Amino acid sequence: MSSDDWYRNKDWNESIEEHFYSKLKRARTQRDQYLVIQALTLADKHPKVTLRLVNEYFESRKDQFDDVRALLAKANAYFALSDLERCIAAFKEVLGREREFSKHQTGVYLDYPYLVATRKMEHEYVNVIDVLDAHIGRLTGVS
Repeated sequence: MSSDDWYRNKDWNESIEEHFYSKLKRARTQRDQYLVIQALTLADKHPKVTLRLVNEYFESRKDQFDDVRALLAKANAYFALSDLERCIAAFKEVLGREREFSKHQTGVYLDYPYLVATRKMEHEYVNVIDVLDAHIGRLTGVS
């Protein structure tokens, strides 16, 4: 990994964390973005670290630009921890932010229904249909 990718660590330990925070402390711009990118990168392998980074992002963010991606990292972390109810709650938060900020779109409109269908989470079926209906243009390629 190049020195320019200090916020894209695929693994995490005390030394990496120390290096990450020393660089983050010196970052004059894009601090929020660095936190979110690192959280997304670690979500599968280090979900608890991801949740900590996401919390830090929301406690210190300067604007809402990276909220959608931070919430996506949170959802991915909960999925990795097999906490499906919290994963779904985070997916719903993502969808809510996407409604507020229409230029910030993810694939959650597909990930959420897929998770619900494959896990046979019947209590979410009505919500999933609503999500799919709301995104029919994206699904068919017709606006």
